[in-house]
Order: sequence, then C-alpha cells, then structure tokens
Amino acid sequence: MTPRAREDFVPSLGRGRGLASHDLSLLAGSSVSPAVGRGRGAVPAAPSPSPRLATPDASEECEETSSKKKRGSQKCPMRGCGHRTVRMQQHLLQHLPEYFRPRKVHSGPRFREALRLRRAAWHYISQCLLGDRADEFALVEHVNSRWHAESPRVSQEDLFEMRAMIDHHKWPRVDPALEPRVNTPAALIHYRPLVFLLDLLSDTQRKHIVELREVPGRRAPQIPVRSAAQESVTPTSVPPPVPQPEGGRPDLGPTDPVKSTLTLRGFDSHFHPDGLHAFARQVQHPTPMAPGRAPVHCVNVEGGVKNYCFPEFFTNPALEQDLLNIQEGAMWKIAVGIHPKQAHLYTRRQWDLLMHYLAFPRVIGLSEVGLDHTMSPEVWRHQEALLYRLLSLGTLGKVLIMHIRGSDRDRLGKNVYSIVLKALREKCLVHQRIHLHCFTGDLYAVREWTQAFPHCYFGITGYCKNFSTKQRAAVREIPRDRLLLETASPHLKVHPDQAYNTPAYLGDVGQLVATYRGTSLTEIMTITFANGLRLYG
Repeated sequence: MTPRAREDFVPSLGRGRGLASHDLSLLAGSSVSPAVGRGRGAVPAAPSPSPRLATPDASEECEETSSKKKRGSQKCPMRGCGHRTVRMQQHLLQHLPEYFRPRKVHSGPRFREALRLRRAAWHYISQCLLGDRADEFALVEHVNSRWHAESPRVSQEDLFEMRAMIDHHKWPRVDPALEPRVNTPAALIHYRPLVFLLDLLSDTQRKHIVELREVPGRRAPQIPVRSAAQESVTPTSVPPPVPQPEGGRPDLGPTDPVKSTLTLRGFDSHFHPDGLHAFARQVQHPTPMAPGRAPVHCVNVEGGVKNYCFPEFFTNPALEQDLLNIQEGAMWKIAVGIHPKQAHLYTRRQWDLLMHYLAFPRVIGLSEVGLDHTMSPEVWRHQEALLYRLLSLGTLGKVLIMHIRGSDRDRLGKNVYSIVLKALREKCLVHQRIHLHCFTGDLYAVREWTQAFPHCYFGITGYCKNFSTKQRAAVREIPRDRLLLETASPHLKVHPDQAYNTPAYLGDVGQLVATYRGTSLTEIMTITFANGLRLYG
C-alpha cells in the first residue's frame, strides 16, 4: 500500500526503512513532492509543478559545513610550510627525518642505529641553538623555558621508544613525561617538541639534520655540508684570511721588533682576518703582524674571535676553508654576519650564503648586529630592517656581537644604544649572550645593559685612548667578569705610527684599560682571557 503524504509533513530523501518527515513551516513552497528514498517505504514521486525545495538553509548549510571543515583544519606550524590539514600529526611527521619517525620494529641493528642518530641530531641541534658545550640535557632545559603543550597525547608506542632511548644511552631512569615539564631527553622524540626545535633552525641546518650520520668515537655528529665553491660561486679578488700555524697562534713575523718574553695570555675577542690580510698585502711590511712599530706590551695571543661580516667576502673559498679547518686550536672562534654599513648593499645571494655559513658548527657568533649612525640618515632604515631580520633568526645559540655607533652629535650613542636595547628586549630572551663590540657608552649604558641581559659583555678597543671622562668612568664600571679586550684589527690603531692594527697590539689595549681601572696589566689580561673563553667557549 502506498503511503499518503500528510498535508503538514513531507517525506525527505532517506536510506532507512521509513521516511523521515519535517515540518512544512521550514519550507518556502506550499506544494512539495515527496522525495525518493531507498528504504522499503519509499515510492516514486509524481512530478510536481514546484519540485525544488526553496530552503534558504540549503546553501547556508553547505557553507556552514564547509566552514566547519575549514575550522577543523589547522595550519602547519613549520616555518615556510603553510599547509592546512585536519590530520596535523601525520603531516608533521613528514617534516621529521626518517630516523625520528615511529618504528614498526623495535629491535635489531636498524632500530639501534635510529637511537644513535636521534642522539646525534640532538647534539647538533643543541650546538646550533645553545653553543658548542651544550648537550641533550641543556636542550631539555631550553625546551622547558620556551615551549609548553597542553595535554599532549603520548601513545604507548611513544613511551616504548622513549624508554628504549633511556636504556640504550644509559640515562637516568624516569617515567618519560612532557608535562608539566619535559623530564628526560628521551621525551624529545615526541613529534611536538621535536617540531618546535626544528622550526628554530635555519633551512640549511634542517637539511643537515635530514642528512645526518654519526661518526663513531666523536661526541658531535658529522654534518655533510655543501661547499660554496660547489654552488658555482665565483671567487672574488679579496685575499684569504691570515694563515694560522699549528697550535692556533697568529704568526707575528720576525721577532726582532718584539723584544718581550710572551708570558701573559691574551684573548682577542674581535678582529677581521679578511681585512687584516688585505692590509698586509697592500702595505707589504717586513713584519706584517707588527707593522710600523713594535708593541709596547707584548702578550701571547692564544685565542680570539675571527669576524667575517662583509658580504663581498662570502664568495671567497678561503672563508669556507677556515670554517672547515678542524686542525686550528679550540680557542680560535668564528663569527659571521652582515655589517650595518652593508645593510643597503647586500644581495639575496649573500644572505643565502650567510644562512649557509651559520649552519657550520665552528660558527659561534652572529656579527656585527646593530646600528651605525655615523652613516647618512638615508640608510638608517635599512640598518634597522637588517637588525630585526637578523634578530628574527633566533639567536640564543649564538653570541650576538653588537655594533652600535652614535652620530657625530651623539658621541656616547645614547639614542642608538636605546633603540638597539629595545629591539633586543623584544626579540631575545634574558639569557641571550651578548658582546657589545667596541663599547663607547657611558655609566648609564653599562648599568642598563647588564640589568637587561646578565650575560652581556663589554669589549674595549684601542679607541679608548680617545675616551671622555664619562666613557672612562664607564670602563671602570664594567663588572670584572664582563670585561673583554679586542683589537678590531686592522682598524682602530693604538699608536699613530702603526701601518695598521693587528692582534699583536692586544697588550697595549690592555694597558690602557688597566690604567683607567687602576689595576695592573697582568690582572687585566688574566680576567679578560678567562672572560673570553667563558663567553665563546
């Protein structure tokens, strides 16, 4: 028997045995034919003069369903991805290196190799973010200070692999947890903190993580890096850095002009090998490391920081050779960056090369970051844009080497120091390591910077011979454990009859500082040597 449609109800399309009915008040038409169902109670409907349901809810319901699906999807948090999906975990796993993905077999040599590679990757990430001496436990503290997830889902497979990591690497036995705090490095195999850490790395560093392989017998992993020369880079005419003999000490040339027993140890926390060698070739002095006159106070410069911050040198193969020179002494460090005076000149290619060089484990500093208002005001906006671009890289793992210079009307640099300090407060954590290169500020600057960043160090150069009374008072105010010496060679000569500056004159800079602080050269060299190793060690 064919069921009759009541006047106040109309059958709708269904798949059940009976037909659902809806109140006609929801429909716009007064005469609507019954729709066909696939259940036993459905029958073909006769043609109707108004077969279309004139429901304003129809299109709105479709839009609402689409918006719900869109709201249910999430945007990938990885920098540069932007993909939206409702299955975020599966998508994020594709960003991880293969050895970090969940394993189907939890035994055998391949599983043990994955456990080894995971630890090697954590060593590399910790060195990139926190410095050479950091390990996986320092990485845990870094994650706890900057990352927190609400109720992260940890599966039984995750817990099994975490416990396997603990057993394999003989870490303290704890029950792995992600909240309220990550309590073991093994918990970092979970995709959520792992994605957070990978997002802090540069594209080149992430690529190195994917290509990672561990070298037996070494704490740090071997990172396969592609040389700049292999990328069809045309070398420039800029000469290579100053060669270093075995033992890591700079070649001082013939010793006749330097009549001293080198008993005091020195750490030159800032000099430029590319410019130094260029000056040496140009001047052609018989004693290239003591040109024009001998240092008055000779010290044994056993370590220092080489700064490469002029982009035109980035294409010179000598820079990459220096970065790969593992034979050099451990107390010689390297920093790379773009000088503020180059803010309006550097190219996209040079920026890409900077990202490439920052991924090298030997690079411990980002140099020189800041503002230089001795230049025309027309380029100040370019300098500020570069400042924020560099700070946005995430710099906790590197020493920020700051270049801050005031205009001719602002010799103490009060305005420019204030601008840069505001930017660092916005972009950096309070534990950021900072080196104020060639510090020229006053007492107020010393106090404000040390209060804002406890790990802020102050570098004094030979330019201090021109300091005013206020600036000399600031040198005395610098905390004993935050004082550094630097030559900034080949610039900022200590003596007017020098052809150019070199690290050999570090002792003369130390004597100027000792005079201002009312102490001995021995004490200044001792504390600055220790401070340099603490900051850059």
